[in-house]
Amino acid sequence: MELNVVAPGAPPEIVWPRMLNVGNYNPEEAVAPGDIVAVYGAGLLEGDPITVTTLPLPTKVGTDPDSVQVLVNGNAAPIFYARYGQINIQIPFETSVTQDAQVQVVRNGITSPIGTGPMAPRAPQIVQFGCPLVNDCNYQDNAIGVNFTDGSFPLPATAPFPNSHPAKAGDVITFCGVGFGQATNPLSTGAGAPSSPLPTIDPNDQFCFGLAGHAPEPPRPNDLCTPASYSGATPGTVGLYQINVTIPAGAGTGGSVYIKNSESYSDSVLIVLEWRSRGRLTIGRRG
Repeated sequence: MELNVVAPGAPPEIVWPRMLNVGNYNPEEAVAPGDIVAVYGAGLLEGDPITVTTLPLPTKVGTDPDSVQVLVNGNAAPIFYARYGQINIQIPFETSVTQDAQVQVVRNGITSPIGTGPMAPRAPQIVQFGCPLVNDCNYQDNAIGVNFTDGSFPLPATAPFPNSHPAKAGDVITFCGVGFGQATNPLSTGAGAPSSPLPTIDPNDQFCFGLAGHAPEPPRPNDLCTPASYSGATPGTVGLYQINVTIPAGAGTGGSVYIKNSESYSDSVLIVLEWRSRGRLTIGRRG
């Protein structure tokens, strides 16, 4: 339950001037067309929180006089979720990448001051697990990935998810991502991505493995990078992308991973791998 006390008729306010990519929530980094971002503020929505469960996503939620929409460069953005202090939106694919985006929240016809956010053609990030509570759950910095073989997560076996265990060389992992930008078969703002033809990304991404137990900023010249078998939008979803990768044999010394292409690279996140060292089975995890 939320209790918010505000002056009657107070306009909505964007607290941070920049939009936060839900992949890493870093206010210093750019977002891309089609990206999923969170806009934080005060007085963004009056009434109960709203979660959208149908497609295409609406560009206005709530009923008058308790409605809200978000404008990005004057274009109404699709909305995933809205509450008093937060609205999650998709950046319209029509948004220019040559200048900062201007963001406004319109609640019941009352417009907030303009917030700004840096834009880029691509701003890929690997989605992380995070923690359900504000504490160290020992897996919050790990990449969300699903092992194609058995549906497991590449996490410590002690993680509170069924069938979690470290990944190994030869496993095919589907990692979740955001901020990949427009696909070769153009995606429509607010609509679920098609399954045919597959909405691939060009240039195709590489997936890189770094030092065990650490997640320093990439790129790093000694990291092992391997081409993705698929990099593109996840069919049936809005703003969610995936990158399918076969764990290479040489990734046994890796504990952090990131996406790299000719235009950009993502932040490093963690993955739990197993490898053999001097005849012993060693588990790679964050230190």
